[in-house]
Amino acid sequence: MLKQLLKTLVAKLLPSSVLLLKGASGEASVYLTFDDGPTPNVTDKLFSLLEKHNAKATFFVIGKKLEQHFEIGKSLVEAGHVVGNHSYDHIDFGRLPLGKQLKQANDADAWISKLEQSGSRLFRAPQGRWSFGLLFSLVKNKFRPVHWSYDSLDYSNLSADQIVENFKQKPVVNGEILLFHDDAEKCVQVLEIMLPLWEKQGIQFKVIS
Repeated sequence: MLKQLLKTLVAKLLPSSVLLLKGASGEASVYLTFDDGPTPNVTDKLFSLLEKHNAKATFFVIGKKLEQHFEIGKSLVEAGHVVGNHSYDHIDFGRLPLGKQLKQANDADAWISKLEQSGSRLFRAPQGRWSFGLLFSLVKNKFRPVHWSYDSLDYSNLSADQIVENFKQKPVVNGEILLFHDDAEKCVQVLEIMLPLWEKQGIQFKVIS
């Protein structure tokens, strides 16, 4: 517990150029992010839902899955979403030496670069497992490390209704970076309820750049 607390405190002291934890708080906007896709029949449904609500999002894709479902990634970019890097095959970075961690980033980047999108090369470590060595190596290699400020817990045993209730009990604030996962439909079920509510609050949904 203490170790995790220290990590959190240190992360908050790092400049956003080294690790982005939250967006600008001066305007009514939040940043939807999705890890672990693209996933057929999930990312597609999410795509349609975002279009319906004129919401933009940032998708941190697994390189191997992008290789298999490249057309989904292409559709995301064409619609104005941003595709970020979530490693090539989502291996636990805690088990890898730094050189192999960077290879994971570069192997995924080789596929993401084929999407020909403009902007920063965003990277999010699997399970959010960062180290100082990884962060500074990523920055040196012109990646932009991105974490999150609000975890939806959509990967947990919580039901979609319970997650919705959590959002209602602890509302998002301006600049929040929300973590979802598009490897299962729970994120779609949650956002079918939350997107209309957030819209009524005047919240805009922007990409990380």
